[in-house]
Amino acid sequence: MVHEYAVGGTVDTDAGRIVDIEAVADVLPWVECPNAVASAGRLRDQPLAGLRPWVRQTFTGTTTCTHLNDTLRGLTDLDALVRLVAAGV
Repeated sequence: MVHEYAVGGTVDTDAGRIVDIEAVADVLPWVECPNAVASAGRLRDQPLAGLRPWVRQTFTGTTTCTHLNDTLRGLTDLDALVRLVAAGV
């Protein structure tokens, strides 16, 4: 967890896309922070490749949180992990 957010979901490994995703907030410093969990849903059906710049460009303002965005941007690395697992590494 980063900044008391936990993120979980499902990935279509064949398509390299996020099928479902959910963020859960625990203890956060600002009253706006818990509202940011809904922003994670915007990743549904997004490709893993390229998530980092996509989140950076589209997740702005008070509808999200910088700390949650850090976690969401990191999900792009799942693309490489999926390929390694598929290759038997």
